[in-house]
Amino acid sequence: METERKPVITYAGEPAVFQQLQNGLVHGLPQESVEWRRSYGRAPRHVTLEASFEPFSEATLVDDMSTLVRRPCLHTFWTDCPDIETYKSSTRESLQSWLAQLRQHNVVDWLVVVVESAEARSKTNKLLPRSSVLDKVKADINSKHGDRCITLLDPSKSDSRSAGSLHSLLTKLRHFLLIGFNRVLVRFEDSMRSQREKRTSSDWSFCRYFPLQEELAFVFGQLGLCDEALVQYDELDALFTQFILNSCAGDTPRWLETFSQPVQGWQGLAVPASCSEEMRNALCNREMSLLAFRNYLYARQCVLLKKLDRTPEIAQRTITFLFNTINELGLMGLEIQQGGVACWAFVTCINVLDMCAEIPADTAAQQGIGVHTASLYDQARLKLYSLGELCGLLPGDEPTSSQLHLTVTLSAGMGDNSPAVEKLKDALAGHDAFQKCYLELSELAMGTYKHMGRLRLARLVGRQLATFHLRLGQAAHAASLLTDALKTYQEEGWGRLAAQLLLQLAHCYQLMGDRQRYTQTCALVAASEHVPHQTRLEFTERLRAPAAGAEPRLTLAAEEVVSVRETRLAAPDSEPYPGARLEVRVTVESRLPAPVALSRARADLQPALAAEQVSRSTSSASTSSAGSVRRGGVARRPSSPAAADGPAAGGGELCLEPALEYKQDRSLSAATLVCRNMFKVLRRKDSGQPAALARPSHLPAAAFQQSLEAADVTLQPGATELVLSARVQQPGTYVVRHLQLSCPALDLTLDLARPLRFAVKSSPHQVSLNKSAGDLLAGTVQPMTLQIVCGSEPLPGPSAVRLQCSRGLSVRAADGDPAAPWSDELQLHVPPLEAFQSARLPVSMLSQLAHVKDGVSVVHKVDIICPWSAAPVEAELHFLLPFSAAFKVHTSNVRKFLQVVMHGLNTAEFELTRPALTVVNDAPVELTPLNETAETLVVSSETSVSYMWEMVLSKETPPVRSQFSVEYRAVDAETRQRFKFDFTVSDYRTLLSVTCRMEPLKGAEFCRSGSICQLHVTVAQEDGTAELRAVMYEVLADQNMWAICGRSSGVLDMGPDTRHVLQLEVMPLTGGFLPLPTVRLSRYIPANKESTEGRALVTGSSLPRLEPFAAGQVYSASRGQQVHVLATSAPGLADRSADVSLS
Repeated sequence: METERKPVITYAGEPAVFQQLQNGLVHGLPQESVEWRRSYGRAPRHVTLEASFEPFSEATLVDDMSTLVRRPCLHTFWTDCPDIETYKSSTRESLQSWLAQLRQHNVVDWLVVVVESAEARSKTNKLLPRSSVLDKVKADINSKHGDRCITLLDPSKSDSRSAGSLHSLLTKLRHFLLIGFNRVLVRFEDSMRSQREKRTSSDWSFCRYFPLQEELAFVFGQLGLCDEALVQYDELDALFTQFILNSCAGDTPRWLETFSQPVQGWQGLAVPASCSEEMRNALCNREMSLLAFRNYLYARQCVLLKKLDRTPEIAQRTITFLFNTINELGLMGLEIQQGGVACWAFVTCINVLDMCAEIPADTAAQQGIGVHTASLYDQARLKLYSLGELCGLLPGDEPTSSQLHLTVTLSAGMGDNSPAVEKLKDALAGHDAFQKCYLELSELAMGTYKHMGRLRLARLVGRQLATFHLRLGQAAHAASLLTDALKTYQEEGWGRLAAQLLLQLAHCYQLMGDRQRYTQTCALVAASEHVPHQTRLEFTERLRAPAAGAEPRLTLAAEEVVSVRETRLAAPDSEPYPGARLEVRVTVESRLPAPVALSRARADLQPALAAEQVSRSTSSASTSSAGSVRRGGVARRPSSPAAADGPAAGGGELCLEPALEYKQDRSLSAATLVCRNMFKVLRRKDSGQPAALARPSHLPAAAFQQSLEAADVTLQPGATELVLSARVQQPGTYVVRHLQLSCPALDLTLDLARPLRFAVKSSPHQVSLNKSAGDLLAGTVQPMTLQIVCGSEPLPGPSAVRLQCSRGLSVRAADGDPAAPWSDELQLHVPPLEAFQSARLPVSMLSQLAHVKDGVSVVHKVDIICPWSAAPVEAELHFLLPFSAAFKVHTSNVRKFLQVVMHGLNTAEFELTRPALTVVNDAPVELTPLNETAETLVVSSETSVSYMWEMVLSKETPPVRSQFSVEYRAVDAETRQRFKFDFTVSDYRTLLSVTCRMEPLKGAEFCRSGSICQLHVTVAQEDGTAELRAVMYEVLADQNMWAICGRSSGVLDMGPDTRHVLQLEVMPLTGGFLPLPTVRLSRYIPANKESTEGRALVTGSSLPRLEPFAAGQVYSASRGQQVHVLATSAPGLADRSADVSLS
């Protein structure tokens, strides 16, 4: 049928000529695609054209827009007229008559083909232009239609010219055929659209409209535009569905009554290779049922989807198709045999699944189709199960006579015996075949869901399959499926669904006789908050009943029944020691609805592994001074009491607690989070039983050999605090990992997610050296306390502790003779002490005060040697310096002055008196004090003290080694001590002097800004004994105040009593009192010469270099002087002076 729905091309003129070429044209047209530029702004497409040729008749020119099929799209005229005379005598009249008929019916899509033989072409007069038959045809028709006239060379020949001519003809034919087809198609679409707009009128019928739009789909399919054809069917589907939905609101058109007839057959979907004309006629004659129409419409969509290679979409659409069709049958209230819809849906699913099975397994389409095929398997399974209920084929049922009659009726309405129909009939034939088919479909649906990652749907199928296994009496298979579903529901937090599965599992385990799992399941049901209270009480009684007389005792995992909220020591502030009674308080929360009497509750007490041993104390030995040593490690504690072991300990939530790591100086090193239940959380989830039903892991062999116990306690619903106690004799680090609650014949065991760790140890004796309030100061007596803390064992009899100080630190007893000498070692007697008692022994410390360069403190170490410790305890003490000293040399021409400054480094005030400065070496320098010796001055961090001496020099000036000393004492102290400060003074004799003087130019009375002035610089050598060869000078000035004009640096040759006077031109840039420019002198050392002052050689250097003079060797007599500069008298002069070029 679809092959007859091609565009039609008529032929007129000489039929014999066309018939010779017809086969070549029919096969040549679809060989190449052509671009179709569509109207209404739609995207262009490339289409392949096929056409059927028919003789021209006036009946084909009738403009009937009610159908698109068999409408001619192009009219052709063929002639092989050999010459012009023949053309004029016979052909012209028939051609003009043909064109007149076309014009009469407003047809503009035509083509004239002139076939030229080789003989006719040779007779053409080549000397006269336009003397061929084609030229005459063009002249007779119209010049503007010349492109619709084409010549075809002799087609009987196989040369290149004939082949090119045929190819040109085919190209023209495709072009004009597509133009004509597009014109017809646009008119047909407009007509069809107008028909659709009339759908609200009473005489409109969907049965008449459907063939129109389907013809459009046929044409699109013939052109290779299967996606466009699919759109037409989708629009018809949506339009029909909308009419049915509107009919539910009371707006029911009359044509819809055609589909309201009872459904006599429930044939499933079958995808034919081509369109069935019988089905189309049935629709037009209003003899098609709703179910048959839906099958036909969806079958056409499936055919187009297969052509588009979109078979996975067929499976995706099928689910929607099934539900929509069943819904429409219900909305229409159609009469159909009970079970007929299920048969139709089953056969449809199986047929689509067979279609999807044709996809190669290694393609991407097969990978993405799994979810939809799984849904189809599931739907087929559900429909088969409903048919089994109707026909009495479920396990445990026997079919009655009415059910057997129903089976025969359903089989008769299925239609032809396709493979899917045969499969359904076989399944309805008996119990074994039904059971086999149902189990096969269930396994396929569940396995495909798992493969595609749809685990929830797989568990739902498994849960329904478990019910089927229970009907078969296969409780073990049902328990396995229910266990998988329970694991998924528990992991995802579906509490109510998990509770329903627990009830079913309890029934399965009871049928299996598995006492362990049955008891465990009863406990879970009793503890579930999603189960009614009365049912929980009933299962609590079941929990007690099998365990009352059961031997041996049952051990159940109790994480889901009882949870630990908090585990702590009863006395967390006291240190456990050997022999002491240890009490641990465990707060548990019971989820059981009724109280449970426990014969015993105990927690195992095991020695901790080496990696788990942590100290509860933050330090084991310390000294309280600023340099105390603290030995600490990791401090771990729960963030809050509520963060202790709780319900999440055994579940899928992370139990985290902070872990702080400290350095030896007690500063924080790192902060981390530790997961205490990672082995429970990071377990495999794709296999095995859920955590709620898993058997408890075997306890270690050493579990509960030593335990904390409490007898005869009652476990109340909600929170209950258990006080467990035991006496620990051996020291060490212990950990509590397991808790066991014992009923008369049942043990509930659970692991603590956060084990309780504590240390039982013999506390050693501790000693520390503590300072009083404030900082330690060097040079003054500092009171300190030696504190001794007795450990868990008493300190019998009198004992002695010895203190050994480092160099520069002295010690003596504070309560002894004040006149006792200071020593670097001291022995103190310690009285007898009981366990955990302490003693304080006062001592006095004195650190020598010495000058420390760039330092503010002095570090000393004290070794505390104790008789109970093999190694001494080292304490590091930091003494702050109360003040520091510094010196400076001042120059006044050739005179020299030496200044010593005392800077306070502490808020404490110190009195200074009797300063002295002496020359230690034999330098010929005399020091004359300029300050009063008996004067007392106070130095602190806010006050500094200065002392001054004049240096009387001789001819020789070697380095002077000096020692400054001064007596000091604290304001509140009685004794005085002496502070000494040694230093060396060198290069202090004045070698050169510089004098500067500023004068205006001649003719000017004052220095003005913007005017040139004279700077007179005098450089004189003051020490005639110094050997100076050359000196370089540099004039430095503030660029915002002075502009130096000319050269600002140079080299001066020096000798004994040499005096140089320099004149430089400078320009003041602003007015006011300006400081004179600075002149800097440096020692100039030429290249490749040896220094005559005894300094290093410059051998091999090709460049001269400069050496600065030491402080005090150059005296600047004009430093600090200022010159008064008047402002410029003419406006704008100062601004123009800024443009002066400087060198």
